[in-house]
Amino acid sequence: MTDKNDEKAPSGSETRTSGFRRLRQLTDEELEKSMKFAQEREAADDEWERKAILRAYQRSMVWVSRDGVEQSLAAPPHDYEAPRISPDARHVAVSVKGEIWLYDLSQETLTQLSHQGNKDESNRPVWTPDSKRIAFCSDKEGSTNIYWQLADGSGGPKRLTNSESTNVPISISPDGQTLAFHELNHYTGIDVRIYDVWMLRLSDRPAFIPARQHQPSPARLCCSLPTDLAQP
Repeated sequence: MTDKNDEKAPSGSETRTSGFRRLRQLTDEELEKSMKFAQEREAADDEWERKAILRAYQRSMVWVSRDGVEQSLAAPPHDYEAPRISPDARHVAVSVKGEIWLYDLSQETLTQLSHQGNKDESNRPVWTPDSKRIAFCSDKEGSTNIYWQLADGSGGPKRLTNSESTNVPISISPDGQTLAFHELNHYTGIDVRIYDVWMLRLSDRPAFIPARQHQPSPARLCCSLPTDLAQP
């Protein structure tokens, strides 16, 4: 009696053991080349992803006439956010990648003002009436609070509020004495955020008084609601 395993394979067929074949061990040179190729491929994938994200968020700054006609500025495309024109109409303060930048309208140059680092974010610039300072919010020291800095970049940022809640500047009074800002009061977890509007006397700023100790603007409450909840 003949065992099936002892039967000869048909002519021209290939004999394998359990469907696997032995692979030879790579030499050190081959292993080094393989690792280098993998690193280069990973770096190329990361660069492609970075450029794809940059393309997705790139925006251009434009002038818009009262008739709705747009005229592009010469500033290069970036992920611009919250642009503010200075009162003297010479510069535009704008957030780019979590930093405050200044665009010189006459020189057509873009200059970085804040330097918070990769882990921190600065946003929502607001000019003083004399165009000498810019207030903005930043999380450079933990919670998002309000700072201001000279527009020429000297001196570094100075802290204006000291709160555990998010503070965001709105505007500065024409006399330059009072800053209006909103503070996150409550977050429901269903995309509903309730903000209180507060007034800060800039003459009080060296005391670093917590924002909640300042008197709020009377009868002003801001709410951000999703579309379906905002309908009557």
